[in-house]
Amino acid sequence: MLKIKEIDSKKSLIILVVSMVVVYYSIFLFFPLLYGIYGSLHNWDALLNEFDFIGLKNYIRLFNDPMFLPSFRNTFYLTAVVTIAVVIIGLTLAVAINSLNKFKGFYRTIYFLPVIVSLFAMSLVWKWMYDPTAGIFNSILQIIGLPTLRWLRDDLLALPSIMVVTIWKNYGFAMVLFLAGLTGIPKHYIEASQIDGANKIQTFRYITLPLLKPTMAFVVVISLISYLQTFIQVYVMTKHGENQWASDGTSTAVFMIYKQSFIGSQFGYGSAIAVVLFICILVISIIQLRMMRTTWKY
Repeated sequence: MLKIKEIDSKKSLIILVVSMVVVYYSIFLFFPLLYGIYGSLHNWDALLNEFDFIGLKNYIRLFNDPMFLPSFRNTFYLTAVVTIAVVIIGLTLAVAINSLNKFKGFYRTIYFLPVIVSLFAMSLVWKWMYDPTAGIFNSILQIIGLPTLRWLRDDLLALPSIMVVTIWKNYGFAMVLFLAGLTGIPKHYIEASQIDGANKIQTFRYITLPLLKPTMAFVVVISLISYLQTFIQVYVMTKHGENQWASDGTSTAVFMIYKQSFIGSQFGYGSAIAVVLFICILVISIIQLRMMRTTWKY
């Protein structure tokens, strides 16, 4: 009887937990997703909650919108550059810190600090540092005798400047994941390679790097999903919301959604942009997950 009661209580607990998960994802994921898809097929007045069905006209309009290609091109360009930089810097720092005998925790904490800083506050600080008249970067250029730059107000430099900020904000997260991966590598593999006469570079290339493939694949997937949704630093640093010195060269897909939905009050059109971005993220995630499975099998 006691065993039956224990089994029943476990089943009840499992059902409760699963039900809570289903309810959570239904409210905060599936319902908004379906509602957005539904709204993208309508001329949607969110204030009056009125829907005028127009079919695929929002999608046709999107692919004819002159801002569509620049915004999505900027998004993919930023995502690719930042992901590569974050992986390289994070892995380099992780290997360097892992090789230390002392102060590992200190250096890990120092490099991880930018991750926990508010993205909005950080963007404000970096915007001041990039300021053409009072910013620290132009002050340094003046001291060393180089011409000053317009940074965020320059169409060619604005997006790379935002990339630098995004890299600085996120490399610490990749570093911590790579440190965890390095900790999980059995030491006898490293020792065996050293006995065979391999130097540090050869050990890293043929032992450490292959064993870090699962961690690297995870970092890449998380980074791609995150950076494809870049918005806050673009909005804050280029003053898009105030329409001051903002160019098409820094517009991203998520900012385009924000502009059409909340500034232009065209929620149906904004939903169509969101659906297209969602499909892009979904396709990239599926490709990456398949690559991860191949990596883990290896």
